[in-house]
Amino acid sequence: MVNMPKNGEIIYIDFDPSAGAEIQKRRPAVVVSNNQLMATSPFVWVVPISHGKFNGEDYPLHVHLDKRTKMDGTIYTEQLKSFDYINRNWQFVEQLPTDLREEVQNKIQLVVQFNND
Repeated sequence: MVNMPKNGEIIYIDFDPSAGAEIQKRRPAVVVSNNQLMATSPFVWVVPISHGKFNGEDYPLHVHLDKRTKMDGTIYTEQLKSFDYINRNWQFVEQLPTDLREEVQNKIQLVVQFNND
């Protein structure tokens, strides 16, 4: 059985190739897909963590990591990505605290929803 990332984990994963303003290189990211996706396919959905500044109200989709995590930076929920985790050289870092995990999930739901518009 292949070791797989799990929902709510912070992992390192290779974001290249990338284009334009997309996050690049090997970066930390939060796993946001459910564990069933990784168990039944080689794919994982992640949102990247950047070491850029948290910009508060100007960037309402960002989630700032705090002192409870070894990782520092800002989670960019608007850059949701799907990767083949088996071939992207991923590595476990730590578990995201539950309240930050829920904040990330809520912000993704603001962007990813089906409307009748």
